[in-house]
Amino acid sequence: MNATPPLPPQTVWEDLVTAALLGTNRRTPPGAPPGRTAPAALLDAAAAETVRRRAG
Repeated sequence: MNATPPLPPQTVWEDLVTAALLGTNRRTPPGAPPGRTAPAALLDAAAAETVRRRAG
């Protein structure tokens, strides 16, 4: 399986903000796991990225 390289932290945060502003119907959150709803995936990803940003 071909894995994509991780995105820089700033790009991930910008993608999450864009998905939140446009809505999950128009923009899928980056790295959304299969089988989860887009809004829940967006909240999970935003929470994890917030912890990373604060810890860094």
